[in-house]
Amino acid sequence: MATTTTSITPTSVVAAPVTEEPTPTEEAVSYAGEYDEAFGTFKAFTKSGRGDSVVKFPSEIQGGILVATHKGSSNFIVHALDSGNQDVDGLVNEIGRYSGTVMIGESSDEAAAKLKIEADGAWTITLKPVSQAPLWKAKMAGKGDGVFLYEMPAADLAFTHKGDSNFIVHAIGNGDGGLINEIGAYKGTVPVSDGPAVITIRADGSWTAISQ
Repeated sequence: MATTTTSITPTSVVAAPVTEEPTPTEEAVSYAGEYDEAFGTFKAFTKSGRGDSVVKFPSEIQGGILVATHKGSSNFIVHALDSGNQDVDGLVNEIGRYSGTVMIGESSDEAAAKLKIEADGAWTITLKPVSQAPLWKAKMAGKGDGVFLYEMPAADLAFTHKGDSNFIVHAIGNGDGGLINEIGAYKGTVPVSDGPAVITIRADGSWTAISQ
């Protein structure tokens, strides 16, 4: 799977003094503007439906996070399409119930204009800018697909996965690319470079990650 090589550069924001006396201040690093510059920004929106459908975006987007759920027993497939209805990004391909978060623009640099949804049950999707993804912490645990903002120093990440299908971890924006690509249960440690970066996880089971 190709990975996005967008570079994210931090911007320094100086905290205002809390007293009238001149006091030394520390620099607090803010990356929100850099994520928006790299992947684009837009107003988040939510759509719900049942069965096959096409969901059009208010405008074309270069990148975003898609939070999706499906309550059905058959295929749940979501693809991002361009304005000419050409496939630009495969996002979800599962059977039965689904709940997870994936990244639009992870495997393609082409802008997306809509989603093609194949489903046999009720579904809900929420599309947000990448900058609204949750922050990665020193100890993480989850289940299924997820997208996170890594703003920590370089570290060795000890991962576990308890599942039967793909376990794929990517770091986007700091040059690391693919960190893990395995099938089934996994236990191992991989290095990750300094943030900021976007970490994406594809998993069918529960997973943990601990910074070392």
